[in-house]
Amino acid sequence: MAKVPREFLDEIAKFAAGLRRWPDWQSWFAPRARRLVREIDRPLFEQLKRNPEETVATLLREEDVTIRPAEPLHPHRPDHFVSLEEYEVYTAVCRQLDLFQFNRPDTVFEDQTDGDAIGRLISCPMLEFDEAQREYRVVESELAEGPFRWWFKQHPEMSGQYESRNQRRWALEKRFEVENRFRFVSELDEQERDLAEAAFCLSRVGFAAGAQFALVFIRYATTCAYYLVFERCPAGWKRAQLRGAWIT
Repeated sequence: MAKVPREFLDEIAKFAAGLRRWPDWQSWFAPRARRLVREIDRPLFEQLKRNPEETVATLLREEDVTIRPAEPLHPHRPDHFVSLEEYEVYTAVCRQLDLFQFNRPDTVFEDQTDGDAIGRLISCPMLEFDEAQREYRVVESELAEGPFRWWFKQHPEMSGQYESRNQRRWALEKRFEVENRFRFVSELDEQERDLAEAAFCLSRVGFAAGAQFALVFIRYATTCAYYLVFERCPAGWKRAQLRGAWIT
C-alpha cells in the first residue's frame, strides 16, 4: 500500500482508537477525498471509501502506528465528565471560521470549560450585528431578547441543562477536532506562554429534549464571546443561531 500522509494517519487513528465514531467516517473522508486520491494508489483509496474499518486497521499495522483504545464515554452522565455529544458540538463550533480563525496553526484552548459562562447569559451586554452599517454594536442584555428568547421558550430544558452543567469548570480532553490541530494551554512550552493569553475557552453544552438542539458558549481570551445554538442534521451539527455575548 502507498503511504498515507502522516497528518491523515493521525486523524484516521482516532477512528481506530474510538475517539471518533465509524458512522462519521464518510463526513471525514469526503472533503479529503480529492487530495487522498492524488497521494495514494487507487485500490487503497477505494478500500478506505468502501470498507474503512478493516482497511484502517491493516493500514495502521503496516505503518506501525500504535493505537491505545480510548476510555469509554457516557453521553448521558454529565455529572462525571464531558460527554461524547458535547465533543461533537465542540467540533462543530471549531468549523465556524466566520467567527474565529480556528484553522490557525497556533490555536490554543484552555484545559477546562468556562464555569462562569452561565452568568453572562443573563447579566452581560450583548452584541448585535447592524446590517446597514455592517458592524457589531453593543446592546444591554434583557435575558436573551430577540431570536434567542424563542429558543429558551421553546426548549427550556436546553438552557436548564446548560445552567446546571456550567456551575463549575470541567477538564477537557482532545476529543474534538480543529483544522490544523490545536493545543491546550498545559501543552505550551515555557517560551510560548504568551499564547495562553489568546486561548479559546468552551462551556459545557446544554441539549434540548432528544438532543436535537444544543446551546454552547465560546470565549476568546478576554476579548469577546458568543452563544451558539446548533441543530443536529444527518451530516452533523449545523449552526442554527448565533448571539454575541460581550466584547471588550
